[in-house]
Formats: sequence, C-alpha cells, structure tokens
Amino acid sequence: MMEHEARESVAVRLYREQKLSHGQLAKFLGIGRGQVDEVLGRHGPFDEFTAEEIAKQAQSLQRIREAGPS
Repeated sequence: MMEHEARESVAVRLYREQKLSHGQLAKFLGIGRGQVDEVLGRHGPFDEFTAEEIAKQAQSLQRIREAGPS
C-alpha cells in the first residue's frame, strides 16, 4: 500500500510540474482517465500560478486601483 501511495504522490507532482499529461498520469497509475480527478483531489488544491506570477498580478491590480477610473 505504501508503494502505491508513493507512486501516486510522485505522479501527481510530475503532473503538476507539467511533465505528465492527464492521460499519462492515468496510464502511469493504471487507472481510468475519469479517476484522475479523484486522485488529484486527494492531493489537495492545484495552483497553476507560481508565487512570482501571483505577486505580479497583485502589483498590476494595485496600479490599476491607484490609477482610478478612466
């Protein structure tokens, strides 16, 4: 059981790093594509943005707010 959990954890990490596609993740884990979302859900939320990207977006929003209505 522990081997399966470790394999699943590694596979999810590779998926989140965009090194595996959704279909590849399913194949790697030996599950159907429909089950992949369940696996991803067990491993917590998935942030598609890096901390740097979020910081840049926050700075842009702040500049827009400071500029006020056009």
